[in-house]
Amino acid sequence: MRMLEELRKKQHAIATIGERERAKARSLGISSFYTDPSLGEGIVEEKPDGTKILHDHFVMTKPGMHAAE
Repeated sequence: MRMLEELRKKQHAIATIGERERAKARSLGISSFYTDPSLGEGIVEEKPDGTKILHDHFVMTKPGMHAAE
């Protein structure tokens, strides 16, 4: 029960993690990636300018490497 009590106390901080991380990515000039069922099934890429792109498939690669390599 103690863990549930701690989660309840930190409910607001937990609920706002995504927005804080997206804001941090925007300030660094990089895209953020997350899921949002209201936008569809897949991974959402949010560009620093706020543009959102829904990827129906997504492959993470090493920096500088193309997914086909």
